[in-house]
Formats: sequence, C-alpha cells, structure tokens
Amino acid sequence: MTNIGCMSVYEHIFKYALQVVGNAEPPRKKKRNGNIMESVNNDMLSESLGSEVKAECSDNSPDMLSENSVVYEETSVDVKTQIEGDNMPENENEVLRCGATLDEIRNGSAPCLPPVIPSHDHTVFFQLPIVTCGQPPKPHPDNLRDSWDTDHVRMPFSKHSLYPVQEGGEQSQLRQRWELVQEALLKTIMSCQQLEAVILSYNSKYSERWDFLVLQLLFTEVFSEDETSNFFSTLLPQIIQLALQLPTLLTAPVPLLVQHRNHTLSFSQLQIASLLANAFLCTFPRRNTAKRQSEYARYPDINFNRLFQAAEGAVPKPEKLKCLLHYFRRVCSRAPDGVVTYARRYVNHSDLPQWDKSQKLLTKLHITSQGTIEDDGEGLLQVDFANKRVGGGVLGRGCVQEEIRFVICPELIAARLFTEALDSTEALLVVGCERFSNYTGYSNTFEWKGNYEDMTPRDSSGRRMCSIVAIDALKLGNRNVQYTPSNMHRELNKAYVGFHCPEFQPGERLAGVASGNWGCGAYRGDAKLKTLLQLMAASQAGRHLAYFTFGDAKLRDQVYHLYTYLTDHQVTVGQLWRLLCKYYEHSFRGGRLITELYPFLYQALSNKSNPVGTTSASFALSARHIGTRPRGEGNNECKWLNKNRGALNDKELEDALAALPVDSDNCNARKSENESPFKCIKLRETCGSSYVNQGSVGKQQDTVATSDKQKGTLLQYLEQCDTNSSLTARSPIPKRKISDYFAAAPRPK
Repeated sequence: MTNIGCMSVYEHIFKYALQVVGNAEPPRKKKRNGNIMESVNNDMLSESLGSEVKAECSDNSPDMLSENSVVYEETSVDVKTQIEGDNMPENENEVLRCGATLDEIRNGSAPCLPPVIPSHDHTVFFQLPIVTCGQPPKPHPDNLRDSWDTDHVRMPFSKHSLYPVQEGGEQSQLRQRWELVQEALLKTIMSCQQLEAVILSYNSKYSERWDFLVLQLLFTEVFSEDETSNFFSTLLPQIIQLALQLPTLLTAPVPLLVQHRNHTLSFSQLQIASLLANAFLCTFPRRNTAKRQSEYARYPDINFNRLFQAAEGAVPKPEKLKCLLHYFRRVCSRAPDGVVTYARRYVNHSDLPQWDKSQKLLTKLHITSQGTIEDDGEGLLQVDFANKRVGGGVLGRGCVQEEIRFVICPELIAARLFTEALDSTEALLVVGCERFSNYTGYSNTFEWKGNYEDMTPRDSSGRRMCSIVAIDALKLGNRNVQYTPSNMHRELNKAYVGFHCPEFQPGERLAGVASGNWGCGAYRGDAKLKTLLQLMAASQAGRHLAYFTFGDAKLRDQVYHLYTYLTDHQVTVGQLWRLLCKYYEHSFRGGRLITELYPFLYQALSNKSNPVGTTSASFALSARHIGTRPRGEGNNECKWLNKNRGALNDKELEDALAALPVDSDNCNARKSENESPFKCIKLRETCGSSYVNQGSVGKQQDTVATSDKQKGTLLQYLEQCDTNSSLTARSPIPKRKISDYFAAAPRPK
C-alpha cells in the first residue's frame, strides 16, 4: 500500500477529476487477471462465508486485501496514537500517572447493561436464548415484517420504497427500489467507474452532485495492483452478498431512537454487518439530503457517498476507507457471532440532581498523560466525545476522537441509521462493539495500521464487555461563555446522564468512567473546567474517573493537585458547584476573563473565615491583572518585594505578591501532596492569573481574616523563585499600580 501526502492527494484528485469530466478511464498499472464473479450466491452468510484458508495478517504487509491474509493472529497489538508518541517523557523516571490505580477505578464491576431481555422498551432482533455457541444468532421473527412509517427506519428492501424509472423515451414509471438495487449489484463490476455507475443507477437524482474521486484515488494510487484486483474479484462480491441478505437477516422493523424517549435495540453483529454493507453501497432511501424540512434532517447521514467524495477535503478519507474495508474483509471471511446493544438515555429535567444541594464527596481519580481511552479503558465506561449527531464527520472529512473510534469500531456507525440528534439531557450507550483495526496519528496524520484482534471477554448475552457512551459537548463560538452557570449546568447534566446507571440499585458497585479532554478541541472547551465537571458528574453517579490527558503532563499535574486539595478538605459536589457559579460572577469583567479558574478555587477554599457553603458575600474578593510592575535588577519582582517590604506587614505583602503574574519556570520545588496547595504545586500551577483584591489594602484587612499559617504560604514561595524571573503584564486597564503599595519602600538602583 502506498502512503501519499496531503498535497499529493489533491493533485491526484484534480487529475482524476479532469479524466472523469472527459469520460476517460483512469489508467491502470497493468491489466488484471482477476476472476470476476458474474453473480452472487444468496445463501446465509453464516453458512457460505468463513470457508477460506486462515493465514496471518501482518501490519507491514503491503497487501491489505491479499487472498492469503483473511484470518488473523489471536493477539492484539497495542498501538498508541501519534498524540501520545509525541508527548512521551524525556526523563524515564518521570511519573506519568497520579492517583488511584486503574484496578481501583474499575471497582471490581463490569460496565455492561443487564442481560438482553425483550420488553416494551427493548427491541431484540434475534432469537433468545442463543443456543449455538460460535454461530450468529438466528433472526427474530422467522418471517419478514415490513414497515414504512415515520416511527421506523425506512429499509431499502421495503415494498413501499418506490423509485421513478424512465426507459427509452417513455414516461417514467415507479418501480420497487429493491428490484433496481438487486439488478444493479448483480452485474459484473470490474472497476471503480462501474461501481460508481451501479450506485448512481438507484440514486439517479444525485448523478450530477456525487463524485467518487476519493474511491478512485484509493484504488489507483493508494492500493497496489494486487489489492485493487482482490477487492473487485473477491471482497466487493462478498459485500454485495452481505447487503442483499438484509431482508433475510433483519426481519423486524427497526424503531427509531427518537428524542426524549428511553429505548434500547439489540442486534447480532451479522445483522449490523449487513446494514453497514448497504450503507457502503448507498441503498438507504430518503437519507441523502440534509435539508431542514426533510424527514431525516435531525439524523446523521448513513450512506457512504460523502466518504467517496473529494468536495469536503480528502486527506484522511483513504485511511478511513482502509479501516472500513478491513472491517468488511473480516466479517466476510468469518461471520461474527456476537451481539451489540444501543440504548438511548434520557433524563427529564425534573429528575436531574439539584447540584447545589449535593452532599456527595468526590470519588477516586486516576489521571495520566500516557495511554488512550480505547487502549487503556478496558472494563470502564468509555466516553465518546460525540457530536449531537453521533459519529460527527466519520463519513465526511472529520478524523478526531469520535470519528477515529467509529472507524476502528465500525459497528458504532450503525447507530447513525436510527439515532436522532441528542438533546441536552440525552446520551447514547453502546455495549458490545468490537474493535477491528489499529491506527496511528490524529486528524490529517491518521493512518490505518493493520488488524486488531479484540480479546475483550463477553457477557452472558454474547456482548463484548465494552461500553461506550456518546455525550456531546457544547460547541463554543466564544470560549468565555462556557463559564456561565447555565452552560456549566448543561455540561454537568450531560455528563451525568451519560454516567448514571438507572438499571442498577443504589449502593451497587459500578465500573469507573474513562474520559479525557471532552469538547476541548474544535469545540474550544477548557480542559481544566471539563475535568471538574466530569469528576462531579461521575461522583454524583457513584463512579470513579480515569482521565487521559493525551500527553499533557502539565494538565495532569494541575488537575491532580487541585483534586488532592479538594479531597483533603472534603469538598462536596454541591460546594464545588457553588464555587464554580461564583467564579463567573467574580472573575469576568466586560465579558473578559480576569482570573483563571484554579487560582480562584484555591483562594476561595483557603479563606477559612468564609466557608464554602455560605452566601455570595463569601466571595466578595475578585481579581484583576496588574498593568505595571517594578523595574528591578533582572526583572525579579518577587525578590525585590521581599527585600524591600519597607513598613508593610505580612498581610499587605501577601496581597501584593498575589498580584504578580508569576512565571512557572522560575519555581523549583514541589512539596508533599498532603500539604497546603501552595506548597505542593509549582508556582505557575497555583497562581496562574494573579489576584488583587478590590479596594484598598486596609479595607481588605477589615473584611478578610487570614490565619498565620495562611500568611506564610506565599512568603514561602518567595524563597523558591528563580532570581532571573521574567514577568510580563497582561492587563491594559489596571486600577492600581504595584508601586502604590510600596510608596515608603526604596526603589532598587
């Protein structure tokens, strides 16, 4: 297989666009000798597939679709993402994780749902109990039940699905669309152009709008000649066979998972494979438009046509297609025999926690800069940083956390067929999906890296004990609006809906949550805030939290030290929520952030004369940046202030020191985690944006009482500052200059 760079992708797309416009056949490296099937046997896949010879599949094999590599090693290969590789510690002795162990986070419990049992709220599409081990479950019911309404998925094989066809010069007539699909797919398909013509034959209204340039690029420039030949001679006929068996495999109507209704669907993996084969061949009716008034406007797209197109950008698309073709190769060579459950979770606003009254203490935290959710979150509830339309840009140009998870676990893509966009108090839980591919990279550097053999054990219903919850974060135009109480409340509720488990009894042990920087990429969220919100939601739901910072060691340390401080002071979820609400009130002026979150929390919590649970008067102190600074030798304000304190007492000096924007690189010591946060955290991690209390120092002394122990904390920091500290002012509108505090102090020469 050939890996091509970003510019090369677009050059090739342009070249083939010219060829397609001129009705030219893209050049082939050599003539194929593949044996193309004229027709496809329509036997059950569980009988007809999986008969080929097993052979080893090697990641470094150039032939992804080689005939001699259809079955795989029985071990999984642990491949980390490019993000992690770029952030590996230079010092081998550096601590990569903090807090509880992953075993403690797992809590001795499985993350799965209760056993699969049909009910009014749980539709099951296969026969129970599953009696034959190693064979796909049999469909239920035995005979096909057709449904064509707004409450169910409109299936391509429905007799009510009609399509206008014009033959010759005659007036167009309506024909059953499934007949057109069968006639087209049973033709001999020897090239990408023929595959394109087949797909457009039953999607003719889009013939002027769809292009297949990425698919052409994949077969002519990325795949080797042997891989391309094997696709058209072997794999494509199997995908077609799998798709055409859908009426036999899925015999019951599939309810739509609509908003504000809890409902669960359980499929066999083979049924899901047939649905995805139809998506690859673009057979689902009424799913090709996103117009606001269309029937499925609030649903994600499911047909793969956008993945074949170059219009939206094509850089990661060939690699995503490799993952999906590898999936089809796997399920066509050996029919899968497991089960996957999709559960829509909705909590009415009246049933959500009253966060300000919560008495829950924070649960255990494991935080690490190494590893990934999918590789290291085994046995945990794994968070998908979702789009409200689940899967996001998986069938377009998107290739970040959610899209990557969907292409290495393609059974997640099936959720797009029946899941309406998530509302503010909804989540989607998927239990039992299998991982098929390894990968490296992220976004434009994403690459398929061969087979992954998923060894996750199964539960009593045949589902892999892998639970993934999709929760969508707010997409922010202005980063500062995320700190408003209403937006924090929305994110807290969203996380809680994803983490809570109504099926289990109070007091029953639940597996922990594996998450990370949810909504902190393109959605512009603050990772330090999202960590606290997820920790609060997990604690309220009775779960521990494993947090993966994806290589960010600074974030790891900042979060863990604050967490230690909160737990040492036995801060409850309700108390922390009240503090977060006060943060916005006291830390924003004119829509601008003037105080960072963590320093605010440290200062508020260390004010023992005004405990956390009191009224807003507790937080009468606010903060702002200082616009000027003393010009001393080496720009070392800390050293200058300490030496030239003049007649200032400890309290006045501490107030002035708190106003300095301190550079983190100038602090060397980190003390015990059980001490005051000012002792155990680097200066940059504790102080962040600086504090100066409003009004005069004298007024502050009247309103705030500080213990002797607290007075000494920042003084102790002075001794840790490097003498060559370089500090910069950040605010253009200071109310007072630092020099105003030291009128009696001599200036350094």
